[in-house]
Amino acid sequence: MRGPIFPMISRADLLFIIAVYLCGASRTLADSVLSGCDCNLLAQVPGPLEGKLAGQWQSFASVLAGEVQSADAREGWDVVFYGDSITEDFRGTNIGAPTARADGDSAVFRKYFSSHYSTGILAVAGDQIGNLQYRLEDGEIPKKQPKVAIVLIGTNDFFAVDICFGTEADLLGAVPGVNSRYSSLVQYMRSGMPLTHIILVGILPRAGWTLPNETGYPNRFSTPTGQANAHIQELASEDSMLHYIDCSSGFVNSTDILTSLMPDGLHPNAAGQELLAKCYAPLVAALVKTPANDSAAVLAAAAAPVSPCRGVSATTEAAGFPASAPTASASLPADACPPALGLAGAPAGNLGRGRNTTFRRAEAMAERSRATGQQTVLEFAPDPDCPLC
Repeated sequence: MRGPIFPMISRADLLFIIAVYLCGASRTLADSVLSGCDCNLLAQVPGPLEGKLAGQWQSFASVLAGEVQSADAREGWDVVFYGDSITEDFRGTNIGAPTARADGDSAVFRKYFSSHYSTGILAVAGDQIGNLQYRLEDGEIPKKQPKVAIVLIGTNDFFAVDICFGTEADLLGAVPGVNSRYSSLVQYMRSGMPLTHIILVGILPRAGWTLPNETGYPNRFSTPTGQANAHIQELASEDSMLHYIDCSSGFVNSTDILTSLMPDGLHPNAAGQELLAKCYAPLVAALVKTPANDSAAVLAAAAAPVSPCRGVSATTEAAGFPASAPTASASLPADACPPALGLAGAPAGNLGRGRNTTFRRAEAMAERSRATGQQTVLEFAPDPDCPLC
């Protein structure tokens, strides 16, 4: 009697391989959905993790939001870390549950970060960019703004495409969406934490976990990831409060991802986490000591896309400073019409309190200027075409 064709493959694994193959025959994500392939669909808009781990994910996200509230009730954090499983491993957990994969990672975190600063780790295994933004919107932006935030996210966006298709062409096709979601995430973070230096860590190299199972390097992820990282770097170049850093080179050589640092081709072990920590710890140390920039560049970066009503011809100044106080001046677009403001000559600290996000951000800038002794002047240019103005 003939033996099985694949004696070393379990029935479950064989069914998974067949499912991946069938999904791979569909050339678009929409085709995949229509054909009934149960792929790990891309989180194209902010939202919670879906699938069998959704309940565990939501419970853990609630725990993290509670940690933010607790930190706000105290002094707040100096440094906060956002990301997916690579960053959650610093907690020693996987969606909140202890994992042997992260043995030794917490000790690395203490060595480089938590023994030097007050820190928070707001990371969940499996998160895509949209999942992280959802968590931020759902309570994970501290009210007491940290000095530095570190973001490492994006690899699971590519994996969500790879598990359906497994080709470099499809991964390359996913890059514009990844870039768009990353831009949205960064804009949201800048809106919620205008006084926080944000370190954007480039997406790390990874192996392919589906067919073909590529552990070599470069592989089908390399070019798409490189293109996404180029976009992240460009974002950082446009804003003095954003800082890009690429920590990938130590994890690869000319032919392979180094399994001595990434045993599964994705998650750094303790030695890999130490390499990662050494990569951005010096930048963290420098930025913790660097005051937020109250200049025009920061004010402009903090401004959201605006309505046709672009402001009012008025200047508001922080009150109570001597004439010799240094002044930071900027033209800041408004996202509400001037009649609602009544701000001419008003202290900057009264800027549109609670009315809209742009003025709440401007108010935060003004509050910082009072604390640091720097006068803030915000000028709003009128738009004559605005019918409400």
